[in-house]
Amino acid sequence: MVDVGGQGSTPAGFFGTEYRPKDPSYFVIPIDVLAGLGFYDHCLDVLGLGQVMGRDSQGANQIIAYTINSWGAWAGLLCWG
Repeated sequence: MVDVGGQGSTPAGFFGTEYRPKDPSYFVIPIDVLAGLGFYDHCLDVLGLGQVMGRDSQGANQIIAYTINSWGAWAGLLCWG
């Protein structure tokens, strides 16, 4: 520890004077990386279902297919949130 002289007895704080060596076993993954991996994982999860739905709705009425897609999106939002 670095001592600048009596920081415990005075109301003035000396912030940043506490030196702690880095612990090599302490590893932090940034939240941006975790969020990106979660988004990528979600995209891979729904990719197959989207392919199947796209193939099945090719010969169908496009308005009905879009309505089913919209209702499915809303149901997913309600279940997730």
